[in-house]
Amino acid sequence: MVRKPRRNTARFRMWRMLKSGRVWHEDDIALICGTSVNHVRKYLRLLVRQGYILQAGHTYKMLDDTGDLPPVETVPNRATYDPNTGELRCVE
Repeated sequence: MVRKPRRNTARFRMWRMLKSGRVWHEDDIALICGTSVNHVRKYLRLLVRQGYILQAGHTYKMLDDTGDLPPVETVPNRATYDPNTGELRCVE
């Protein structure tokens, strides 16, 4: 079962920042979103593996903007559910 994505979470704020089209450094994302760099890295690694964003060193840029809501990691199969498209992406 996949839970409905909540708004105004750190992941929601990260997704909105990446949607701007700019290149973001992970430290800036953590500072602006009010969360730890480790939390930022964990979520961004998931988005990189699923093909949503591009990583270059410690910077990130959106590749696949599917809509306003951030993808949600499902447990236990570690797939990603995209509430914008209804798509379930499996970890490669």
